[in-house]
Amino acid sequence: MMGWRYWRKEGTTTMNKSSLRIFARCGSVALTLGALTLTGLAPAQASEDGTAEQSSLVTSSSTGALPWAPEDYAWLGAPTDEGFIAPGTPGTPGFMGQNFTHGAVFYNEVTGTHAVHGAIYDLWRFGAVTVGDGSALYNLIPVTDEQPVGNGVRQSFAQPGLASGNVFWSEATGAHFIESGTPAGDYFNAHGAVDAFGFPVSEVQQVGDASVLYTEQGVLTVTASGAVFSPLG
Repeated sequence: MMGWRYWRKEGTTTMNKSSLRIFARCGSVALTLGALTLTGLAPAQASEDGTAEQSSLVTSSSTGALPWAPEDYAWLGAPTDEGFIAPGTPGTPGFMGQNFTHGAVFYNEVTGTHAVHGAIYDLWRFGAVTVGDGSALYNLIPVTDEQPVGNGVRQSFAQPGLASGNVFWSEATGAHFIESGTPAGDYFNAHGAVDAFGFPVSEVQQVGDASVLYTEQGVLTVTASGAVFSPLG
């Protein structure tokens, strides 16, 4: 992850970075992480077979121990590091993570443990998507598992003080990140998302004074005058 400094301490790899400030409204469809609000979240995470499950809060980030064993995520391949910690304070919990050959796992005290893998991992880790002030998408951490939506999935990511949003994936469209705080992204999430507009086929783009999102069903354009969705054909 860009900008992190690692050091070894008692068999762990630790990350020197300011801590996350994480707060949540339990049971809400919005999750607030510091000053950021993720829209479009389900109140419970979904397992890969589509069944809803609550986040697993299994340990405190203050313990210095990862809340999983590498063999728990053998399906992600071999670990490529010993894990890392972004330490928090008693009032501002941090997060933990570990990279594997085919994905990564992150934990924080509010949303629990979440893995990123497959096409969403490829976009997150290797894609050219930038967020916030131009930082790589890789600087956001997963705060949900993949959640079934339409004929695909959605996974939410956040980094307080930087950016937040959702990656949407379907077999037909691939994976695309919709950043919260962008006019077209917020309109998309607030007005039906994939059910209303279809899956995104691009990230949100700024074209002059318009915020534009291309989807499999058309083009969503949001300006100061309002929003217009132009269906294909």
